[in-house]
Amino acid sequence: MNNCQTEHQSLPFCHDVPCDGIHDLPSGSLEGAASDFDAGTKLLERQDGDPRANAHEAISLFTRALRVYRPRLHRLRWARAHARIGVAHMTLADLGGGEVHVSRAVDSFNAALTAFRLGTETIEWADIQSLLGRAWLSMPDHGSVETASENAQTAITAFASAHAVYTHDTHVLAWADISACLGLAWKKVVTPVPGANLRRAIRHLEDAVQGYAPDEQTAQWVGAVQELARTWRDLPSGNRPSNKSQAISCLREAIADLDREKTPALWGLMQYELGVTLMGCDLDQDARNISFAIDALENSLLVASRDEMPLCWARSQRMLGVCWYTLVTVGQGGSEDRRRAIEHYERALEVFVAGQGDGERSLVLCELGAAWIDLNAPPSDADLRRAIDCLQEGISLFDRESEPTRWALAHWQLGYAWNHVSGDRVADAVVALKCLEVALDTLDPDTHPSEHREVKQLVSDVRARIVATATAPASA
Repeated sequence: MNNCQTEHQSLPFCHDVPCDGIHDLPSGSLEGAASDFDAGTKLLERQDGDPRANAHEAISLFTRALRVYRPRLHRLRWARAHARIGVAHMTLADLGGGEVHVSRAVDSFNAALTAFRLGTETIEWADIQSLLGRAWLSMPDHGSVETASENAQTAITAFASAHAVYTHDTHVLAWADISACLGLAWKKVVTPVPGANLRRAIRHLEDAVQGYAPDEQTAQWVGAVQELARTWRDLPSGNRPSNKSQAISCLREAIADLDREKTPALWGLMQYELGVTLMGCDLDQDARNISFAIDALENSLLVASRDEMPLCWARSQRMLGVCWYTLVTVGQGGSEDRRRAIEHYERALEVFVAGQGDGERSLVLCELGAAWIDLNAPPSDADLRRAIDCLQEGISLFDRESEPTRWALAHWQLGYAWNHVSGDRVADAVVALKCLEVALDTLDPDTHPSEHREVKQLVSDVRARIVATATAPASA
């Protein structure tokens, strides 16, 4: 949940201040511009109809009004028209309009800022700075960490300007909103010291949590708690177990403050986040966290039905699969738990269908493939065939550049399955070798030394097997 994705249509800068120099044009022209301005504003505020069509029509009306308004003669109307055009473009961007609308929103907000005066229109100036920050935070980064960091830093500059106006004492909700946005922005900034950006994000997110009232701004408060817990969970520096404990405490306190009957979806979301966070702890040291995670995820499913909340339902099913599978890998479970993991993964795939949510479908398919391999020891031929089908489809849905480690591990598992399945021993071994060589070439020996050694040994064994089989004398 992103607290920066606020309703652009709220138009916080709609202040009824008289327009400067409005008498300097013929009244007919001014009346027409005023009519277009008011009609465009109403379109942006409409809750019915087609929001895309409303936004396009609003842009046309404000643009026509700007043919009359002049920046010096009609300063405030000119600035507000540009600001509303920016809002309309952000609406279109949120509806899938793409980067072009975000860029046009940035241009419009910057134009408006040239006309608003900090001393006399301070609140409107801060409103536009806040909207400008949101636009930069929404700017596509095309997969570049550096671009995302640059966009976030530009957003931070705008948010900081607004934050200087909105104080906790005078505008607590706006202050909390911008604190949440600053937290999200800092999470994207690349800093020389790992984790320094996340420390700054934590400070702002804690401010947001304090600013929102849990019983009044419940959704925003939950969103801030969620991001705060995730940030503590992901913090790479300091005492890692303590960081994760902080995340768990945030979520448990939030769950205790939420009323399941009044806000079931938010209560279920926090239960899901708690389950994910518990599974990020050192499970070898304390396997009880797996049981706690299972409890939290099952609680999430109490309110998240497949029909009403399909994504939440599927994600909880997938995480339950991870829990039951991990319980076995840490030596706390048996074959029945492996079977449970498979059942949960298969339920998740009922929602993550091909062509819809391919990223999550790919993840579940690869996890399901691994579960089929480990279901029995040694794995049956039927289970290996199922694993091969899952892994091959899962691998087809993502690429090496986007997730190199998962790409390597999936190819390792696929190579293992082909190496042990019955059939044409030489042909299957050749396929296995190709998969294992991809894994070996992709795995970084510095970050994954043990996995790299295991794959390297398996590659050697499969090559030897191919040579031995090819040179063995034919049977009589």
